[in-house]
Amino acid sequence: MLWGNLIDAAKNGDLEKMTALVEKGNAVDGRTKEGRTPLIQATVHGHVDVVKFLIGRGADINAEDNEGETALSWAVIEGHTDVVTALVDAGADKEVRGKLGFTPLMVAVIKRRVEIMRILLAAGADPLANSRYGTTMEQCVEGNPELLEVLASATTKQREADGKLPEFETVSTPSSEVALSVLFEKALPATPLQTEPSIRAEHDDLKRSWGSPNLCTGDECDIRRVVDRNLCRIAEEPGFRVFDLSVDKQNRSAQVNAIFRDTFVPVRLWRTTNKVFACGNSLFG
Repeated sequence: MLWGNLIDAAKNGDLEKMTALVEKGNAVDGRTKEGRTPLIQATVHGHVDVVKFLIGRGADINAEDNEGETALSWAVIEGHTDVVTALVDAGADKEVRGKLGFTPLMVAVIKRRVEIMRILLAAGADPLANSRYGTTMEQCVEGNPELLEVLASATTKQREADGKLPEFETVSTPSSEVALSVLFEKALPATPLQTEPSIRAEHDDLKRSWGSPNLCTGDECDIRRVVDRNLCRIAEEPGFRVFDLSVDKQNRSAQVNAIFRDTFVPVRLWRTTNKVFACGNSLFG
């Protein structure tokens, strides 16, 4: 009887009743037939004061219900931002995967909960994690610009922190074939991720400074073909000397400058989590 009352108190957010029942000796980690603890029950219904009380009384913060979901998983699913914050601050496991195999961050992405994404990422959730069945974070984003921006920034920081962005030294070559290979196999992988809105804003500036008419976008194979065609054509222009390749990590771009006697022709590339972008001056098309 007392146990049923404890579950009801958690569900209803009745902190006074909850306190009295715990003081009488009710275990804070008992379970319903669905495997839900009072902490999970309070989380599902968004009662942050009860959640904090139970954490303070030693409730198992990472207990899983019969579906493999923890309190943090449910807080994200239900969109209770304040509860997410309380659980994260108390040290909840941010990489737990429920029955469907998604981490809390992946659930936040799928549910389009941007503020919760920010909370989880700030607390160290892995932006590079895949689901138990191989679904990537990028697939969960599905092209949403706001989510891409949040995720891209966190992904780049994580890769840089992990040392996963290779170093790139400036390369010069007269060969368009070598330039293409170096650009896509060495320079681009060393380029930090960018967001599509930022890329388009930068291209607007390049329209004025370079006279850049087009911003090409596609997967890596698509853009490689476009750049290949342009580099081959540029290398055949009179006065061409060499291709200089570089990576600007601060501006998150890779660049090829085709050097001529009196001028140069630039080609710039960016990458997001799932696309590559390229542009050049008026000779690029």
